[in-house]
Order: sequence, then C-alpha cells, then structure tokens
Amino acid sequence: MRSVLLDSSGWIAAAVRGQTAHAASALDSVLRDPTHVLLALDPDLVASAVQRWIVPFRDQNFSLCDAVSFEVMQREGITRALSIDGHFITAGFEIIH
Repeated sequence: MRSVLLDSSGWIAAAVRGQTAHAASALDSVLRDPTHVLLALDPDLVASAVQRWIVPFRDQNFSLCDAVSFEVMQREGITRALSIDGHFITAGFEIIH
C-alpha cells in the first residue's frame, strides 16, 4: 500500500462535506484512528524544511507548515497528498481529492 500525506485542508474537506476550514471533531477522529501515523517535529526536521523548501523557493509563498509537510514527504518517499492546497503540486507532489 502506498502512503499518502493527509494535509489538514484535504482531510477536513473529505471528512466534513462542504467544510473548507479546520473542524475540531474531524481532527479528533483522525487522531484516534490507528491507521494514521503521526510524526513528531524536531529541530532538525524544521531546519531541513526551511533549507530545502523555504530558502530556494523564495518566489513561492510556502508556509513553514507546507515546507515541513514537503520535507516529511521527501524523507518518507511519499509522492501523494490528500489536499486542496496547490502548493503540493508546485513542490512536485501529486494531490488527490
């Protein structure tokens, strides 16, 4: 089975029809689902994300959250994200809806 990064914009939109903003109940159900893997942030991950995704892509408006997501995807060999954020495509990843 291929892994997919679950961006909050994508899973909220999928979990709550018509919802494009964050919803606490959807987040709670995702966090309790044992099929999801949560990765902890550490200073090295954040520093790598900034160096690989923020510094060289100054012409983009990638957020730190975007950059950390991209760095996790790069490290874990994940090529697809459940997201409605076009930044994933700009960074070279595939988005699924």
